[in-house]
Amino acid sequence: MHQSSLNEMKKFFEKYIYSNYKSTDTILDIGSVDINGSYRNLLPPDWSYKGLDLQTGKNVDIVATSLYEYPIEDNTYRIVISGQCIEHVQDLHKWIKEVTRVTQKAGILCLIAPTSWVEHRHPVDCWRILPDGIKFLFDLAGIKPIEVYHNAPEHDCIGIGIKL
Repeated sequence: MHQSSLNEMKKFFEKYIYSNYKSTDTILDIGSVDINGSYRNLLPPDWSYKGLDLQTGKNVDIVATSLYEYPIEDNTYRIVISGQCIEHVQDLHKWIKEVTRVTQKAGILCLIAPTSWVEHRHPVDCWRILPDGIKFLFDLAGIKPIEVYHNAPEHDCIGIGIKL
Protein backbone atom coordinates (compact mmCIF):
# COMPACT_ATOMS: atom_id res chain seq x y z
CA MET A 1 0.00 0.00 0.00
CA HIS A 2 1.21 3.48 -0.68
CA GLN A 3 0.58 6.81 1.04
CA SER A 4 -1.85 8.19 -1.54
CA SER A 5 -4.14 5.18 -0.98
CA LEU A 6 -4.12 5.83 2.77
CA ASN A 7 -4.85 9.51 2.10
CA GLU A 8 -7.78 8.68 -0.19
CA MET A 9 -9.31 6.23 2.30
CA LYS A 10 -8.94 8.82 5.04
CA LYS A 11 -10.88 11.31 2.86
CA PHE A 12 -13.56 8.67 2.30
CA PHE A 13 -13.94 8.06 6.05
CA GLU A 14 -14.07 11.80 6.78
CA LYS A 15 -16.55 12.63 4.01
CA TYR A 16 -18.90 9.63 4.19
CA ILE A 17 -18.41 7.47 7.26
CA TYR A 18 -17.77 9.40 10.48
CA SER A 19 -20.86 11.62 10.23
CA ASN A 20 -23.26 9.15 8.55
CA TYR A 21 -22.53 5.82 10.24
CA LYS A 22 -22.04 4.53 13.78
CA SER A 23 -19.00 2.86 15.26
CA THR A 24 -21.13 -0.29 15.57
CA ASP A 25 -21.48 -0.48 11.76
CA THR A 26 -18.71 -2.98 11.15
CA ILE A 27 -16.34 -2.17 8.29
CA LEU A 28 -15.11 -5.03 6.11
CA ASP A 29 -11.72 -4.45 4.46
CA ILE A 30 -11.17 -6.86 1.56
CA GLY A 31 -7.49 -7.51 0.86
CA SER A 32 -6.49 -6.31 4.31
CA VAL A 33 -3.11 -7.92 5.01
CA ASP A 34 -0.78 -5.19 6.19
CA ILE A 35 1.83 -4.54 3.50
CA ASN A 36 3.27 -1.10 4.24
CA GLY A 37 0.18 0.06 6.15
CA SER A 38 -3.43 -0.57 7.05
CA TYR A 39 -6.71 1.31 6.83
CA ARG A 40 -7.58 0.05 10.33
CA ASN A 41 -5.25 2.69 11.74
CA LEU A 42 -7.37 5.45 10.15
CA LEU A 43 -10.33 4.62 12.39
CA PRO A 44 -10.90 5.60 16.01
CA PRO A 45 -10.24 2.60 18.31
CA ASP A 46 -13.93 2.12 19.17
CA TRP A 47 -14.93 1.46 15.53
CA SER A 48 -15.60 -2.14 14.52
CA TYR A 49 -13.34 -3.32 11.69
CA LYS A 50 -12.76 -6.74 10.12
CA GLY A 51 -9.95 -7.45 7.69
CA LEU A 52 -10.36 -10.22 5.11
CA ASP A 53 -7.58 -11.73 3.03
CA LEU A 54 -6.48 -15.02 1.47
CA GLN A 55 -3.62 -15.41 3.93
CA THR A 56 -3.13 -15.09 7.63
CA GLY A 57 -1.10 -12.13 8.76
CA LYS A 58 -1.09 -8.77 10.39
CA ASN A 59 -4.48 -7.04 10.04
CA VAL A 60 -6.34 -10.20 8.91
CA ASP A 61 -9.38 -11.29 10.95
CA ILE A 62 -11.09 -13.47 8.33
CA VAL A 63 -9.20 -15.83 6.01
CA ALA A 64 -11.01 -16.69 2.78
CA THR A 65 -10.04 -19.75 0.77
CA SER A 66 -11.03 -18.08 -2.51
CA LEU A 67 -11.11 -14.60 -4.05
CA TYR A 68 -14.67 -15.34 -5.09
CA GLU A 69 -16.19 -16.98 -1.99
CA TYR A 70 -15.97 -15.44 1.46
CA PRO A 71 -16.96 -17.22 4.69
CA ILE A 72 -19.50 -14.46 5.35
CA GLU A 73 -23.29 -14.48 5.19
CA ASP A 74 -25.13 -12.39 2.59
CA ASN A 75 -25.77 -8.72 3.37
CA THR A 76 -23.58 -8.67 6.49
CA TYR A 77 -21.62 -5.41 6.19
CA ARG A 78 -22.91 -1.85 5.89
CA ILE A 79 -19.46 -0.50 4.98
CA VAL A 80 -17.10 -2.39 2.65
CA ILE A 81 -13.71 -1.10 1.58
CA SER A 82 -10.96 -2.50 -0.60
CA GLY A 83 -7.78 -0.71 -1.52
CA GLN A 84 -4.83 -1.83 -3.59
CA CYS A 85 -6.38 -5.29 -3.95
CA ILE A 86 -8.38 -5.29 -7.18
CA GLU A 87 -5.30 -5.36 -9.40
CA HIS A 88 -4.48 -8.79 -7.93
CA VAL A 89 -7.85 -10.31 -8.87
CA GLN A 90 -7.99 -12.27 -12.11
CA ASP A 91 -11.79 -12.44 -12.59
CA LEU A 92 -13.14 -9.00 -11.71
CA HIS A 93 -16.75 -9.96 -12.56
CA LYS A 94 -16.83 -12.79 -10.02
CA TRP A 95 -14.97 -10.70 -7.45
CA ILE A 96 -17.25 -7.64 -7.55
CA LYS A 97 -20.32 -9.89 -7.26
CA GLU A 98 -18.87 -11.50 -4.11
CA VAL A 99 -17.96 -8.10 -2.67
CA THR A 100 -21.51 -6.93 -3.32
CA ARG A 101 -23.04 -10.12 -1.89
CA VAL A 102 -21.59 -9.44 1.57
CA THR A 103 -22.60 -5.74 1.45
CA GLN A 104 -25.98 -4.79 2.92
CA LYS A 105 -28.64 -3.16 0.76
CA ALA A 106 -27.96 0.59 0.83
CA GLY A 107 -24.49 -0.21 2.17
CA ILE A 108 -21.55 1.91 1.04
CA LEU A 109 -18.55 0.60 -0.84
CA CYS A 110 -15.16 2.21 -1.49
CA LEU A 111 -12.63 0.75 -3.94
CA ILE A 112 -9.18 2.18 -4.49
CA ALA A 113 -7.08 0.77 -7.31
CA PRO A 114 -3.92 1.81 -9.11
CA THR A 115 -4.25 3.45 -12.52
CA SER A 116 -0.56 2.95 -13.18
CA TRP A 117 2.11 1.43 -11.01
CA VAL A 118 5.04 -0.93 -11.27
CA GLU A 119 4.30 -4.63 -11.41
CA HIS A 120 3.91 -6.04 -7.90
CA ARG A 121 2.79 -9.64 -7.79
CA HIS A 122 0.82 -10.80 -4.70
CA PRO A 123 0.67 -13.50 -6.14
CA VAL A 124 -0.44 -12.03 -9.50
CA ASP A 125 -0.75 -8.50 -10.85
CA CYS A 126 -3.46 -8.32 -13.53
CA TRP A 127 -4.98 -4.86 -13.94
CA ARG A 128 -4.77 -1.11 -13.78
CA ILE A 129 -8.21 0.45 -13.36
CA LEU A 130 -9.59 3.78 -14.61
CA PRO A 131 -12.88 5.48 -13.67
CA ASP A 132 -14.81 3.91 -16.56
CA GLY A 133 -13.67 0.48 -15.37
CA ILE A 134 -14.92 1.14 -11.83
CA LYS A 135 -18.24 2.43 -13.21
CA PHE A 136 -18.58 -0.72 -15.32
CA LEU A 137 -17.92 -2.98 -12.30
CA PHE A 138 -20.40 -1.00 -10.21
CA ASP A 139 -23.05 -1.30 -12.93
CA LEU A 140 -22.40 -5.02 -13.26
CA ALA A 141 -22.91 -5.52 -9.51
CA GLY A 142 -25.87 -3.21 -8.88
CA ILE A 143 -23.91 -0.45 -7.18
CA LYS A 144 -24.96 3.16 -7.72
CA PRO A 145 -21.86 5.34 -8.11
CA ILE A 146 -21.63 8.33 -5.79
CA GLU A 147 -18.15 9.42 -6.74
CA VAL A 148 -15.64 7.90 -9.16
CA TYR A 149 -12.42 9.71 -10.00
CA HIS A 150 -8.73 9.48 -10.82
CA ASN A 151 -6.49 11.37 -8.39
CA ALA A 152 -3.74 12.07 -10.94
CA PRO A 153 -0.82 12.37 -10.56
CA GLU A 154 -1.06 10.03 -7.54
CA HIS A 155 -1.93 6.98 -9.69
CA ASP A 156 -5.14 5.91 -7.90
CA CYS A 157 -8.69 5.41 -9.10
CA ILE A 158 -11.32 5.79 -6.40
CA GLY A 159 -14.84 4.45 -6.66
CA ILE A 160 -17.50 5.09 -4.03
CA GLY A 161 -20.98 3.68 -4.40
CA ILE A 162 -24.15 2.44 -2.71
CA LYS A 163 -25.54 -1.08 -3.15
CA LEU A 164 -29.00 -0.89 -4.69
